[in-house]
Parts: sequence; structure tokens; C-alpha cells
Amino acid sequence: MNNLPVSLNSDPLEIRKTLTSNKEQLPTTEPKFKEVDSQTLPQPSQEIAKTPPLKRKSFAKILVILLAFILLTFGGTLGYYYFAVYDQERFAREVLGFFKEIENEGSVLSNQTVKDNYDYQGAVEILETRKVFFQEQKEKISKIRPPYFGPYKSLISDFSEAFGIFVEASDESKDAAEFMFKLIKLKSSLDPKPSSFSQQTPTIAEIQTIYNEQVPKAKRIGDELFAENWPKSLETSMEELKTSWTKTKTALDTILIYVNSFDPGQPFETSELNQPPTGQVALAIDQVASFVRLLDDKINQADANSILTSPFSEDILKERVGNKAEKIQKQIDEINKKYGESVY
Repeated sequence: MNNLPVSLNSDPLEIRKTLTSNKEQLPTTEPKFKEVDSQTLPQPSQEIAKTPPLKRKSFAKILVILLAFILLTFGGTLGYYYFAVYDQERFAREVLGFFKEIENEGSVLSNQTVKDNYDYQGAVEILETRKVFFQEQKEKISKIRPPYFGPYKSLISDFSEAFGIFVEASDESKDAAEFMFKLIKLKSSLDPKPSSFSQQTPTIAEIQTIYNEQVPKAKRIGDELFAENWPKSLETSMEELKTSWTKTKTALDTILIYVNSFDPGQPFETSELNQPPTGQVALAIDQVASFVRLLDDKINQADANSILTSPFSEDILKERVGNKAEKIQKQIDEINKKYGESVY
């Protein structure tokens, strides 16, 4: 308490004087402020100052909506043009070009013919060519993309199905021609030609040689032939022929034994072989002759020309393809009429 400049007991007037005197003795200093460059001070953004936040958001929203509307309108127009115009013309161009190509090549194939009614080998070759052609066309048509919309969307699948049927028909007819060709070979083995002999009047030895070669050959051809399932495309049944063949094999054995019973050195003119046979041998010869006649009937019922043309006749095509052929032709005519001039 003694350290105080004035005593608490002092006179108030003295105290005021003392305080006043002390105040006058204190050093006086002026506050100094740091100078700051006015350029360094943050300035208010001009965009913020000009555009309030609410108006700026509304403007961006309107801009996005307008852009989306333009894109949708443009995209819709472009999509309509693609699906309704470009895609249809593209399809028409490819289909009409394909159809024109098969018309040209098909006309060449349809003009191919066989030499005669017994040219089954020629029929086999032609049918194989047709089969390959239809397979190639089926592969080509499958590469054409159908339009996404419109009445011709199923045209490619109809085309492909029709070509598949044509391939099957060609295959079946080819099998039938091969079967009939084997029948011709069987008939030839049962009926040796005069050219098989070295002279007009053969010797017994020559006759025996021919029969020993031909009879086993005929039996082998017949057994292999009738062991197969004959083609269903043949309009004639082979059951009767197959039953007759069983009897004919036994008859052939009887005939071969009879021919080999003669002395090969004996002259033919004076031998019993030159006489009409009797008994079992006569029945055996009649059986072989009956079988050969039945063979001729079957061959005439399914000649090479009929096998070549029947699978593609109007009635058969209508039965197998149904109304698809008419539908395809109708749509091709419509496409040609509508787009023919623009795509060529």
C-alpha cells in the first residue's frame, strides 16, 4: 500500500492534482496503419454482380431443355429417314439385285437336259449342280439384312426356307436317279449283249465264261440294290420288284448249274444247250424274263427326264413350298414396282 503514488488518506484535491500531473508526463504516440495497395484488395465479380444466382440457374435449365428438344427433333427426323427411306431402298437394291442374278443363272440350269430317258447318270450330274446352286443362293440371301420395319421383314426368311426345300428336292431326286441307274446296270447284267461273244455263233466254253461272270455280278448288284431303302420320291413302289428278285436269284443259280453241266469242248450247234430248255430250267428262265419285264416297267415309270423335272413342277412346288412361292413373287413384284427405278 505504501507503493501507491498517493495515499488513500490524502485529500481528494491533492489526488486530482497528482493524477493530472502524471497524465501530462506520459509519452504521446500516434497509431500507425499499414498502407495497402488498392489493387490487391478483392474486387466483386462482375458476373455475380450482373446476374443473380436464381436467374442464372433458370437460364441454364432453359438452355438444356432447348438443346434436348433440338436433338430429339433431329434424331427423330434422322431415324425416320433411315428406317422409312434409306433402309428400305438399301434392302430393295440388294434383294432385286439378288433376284435378277438367280433368274439369269436359274434359266441356264433349267435348260440343262439329259440325252435320253435312260440317261440317269446325266440326271445325277445336273441335280448335283442344282443342289450346289441352291445351297449357294441360300447362303447369299442369308447375308442380306431384312429391314427393321415394313411388310418385307419376313422376305429373307421365306427365301431361305424355299431354297432349303429346293436343296432337299434336288437331293431326293438325285438319290432316285442313282437308284434307277443301278436298276439299269442290273438289267444289263441279266441280258448280255451279242457283243459279249467273240463270234456270231459262240462256243459252249464262251457261254460258260460269260455266265460265270455275269450271274455272280448280277446277284451282287441286286442284293446291294434291294438292301437299300429306295427313295421315297419315286412314284412307283419297289416291293413287287424286291419280291420278284428273291425268286430270280434262285432261278439264276439253276441256270448257271445247267450251263456248266455241258462239255466246254462240245460244239454249240449240236449240244442240248442250243435246244429249248424244259422242266426246272425252263421255269427258271421264265422267272428271269419276268423279272426283266418288271424292271422295264419300273424304269419307264421313272425315266431320267421325269426325275429331273418332277420335283420342280408347279404341282410339286405348290405342295412342298405352299403359298410361300406366290408370296415371294408378289413381294418381289411390289418392291420392283416401288423401288425398281430408284435402285438401278
